[in-house]
Amino acid sequence: MQKPAYRISEFCTLYGMSRATYQKEVKEGRLRIVKNGGITLILHVDAELWLKSLQPPPKEKTGDTRTMRFRIKCFLASTKKTDECVTHPA
Repeated sequence: MQKPAYRISEFCTLYGMSRATYQKEVKEGRLRIVKNGGITLILHVDAELWLKSLQPPPKEKTGDTRTMRFRIKCFLASTKKTDECVTHPA
């Protein structure tokens, strides 16, 4: 059976985030909290809505060899302290 609400530490542990990230999410209005006396709670429903609202990171094209060559060239240039890596190939 699912808990109806979580304390901050329970929420952070369950959803794998630091307290700083939790505070940022609340401050920016992405995560709703409720107060019960002196206790801050995150309702399970709100936690799930927050989780569903997260955007997955954009996927990169894996077959674009020009992009991969460009990244390798930039990495090698950064290790040699040169300015060979200036613009991305079109």
